[in-house]
Amino acid sequence: MNLKICALIIEAVQSCIKDTVSSKEIELALGVYLAKASERLKKNTEGIIQEDGDVQ
Repeated sequence: MNLKICALIIEAVQSCIKDTVSSKEIELALGVYLAKASERLKKNTEGIIQEDGDVQ
């Protein structure tokens, strides 16, 4: 899966959370969780990305 698509999915989820969650603490916790998930995804896909940006 293309990393750009993953980033768009994460942004969409964050947007939905902002629209539906009123508690700032929960919003921040979920934002941190999604940021860490994004970092793990990037780290796990390093080295297997082809030149065109697609993951093998």
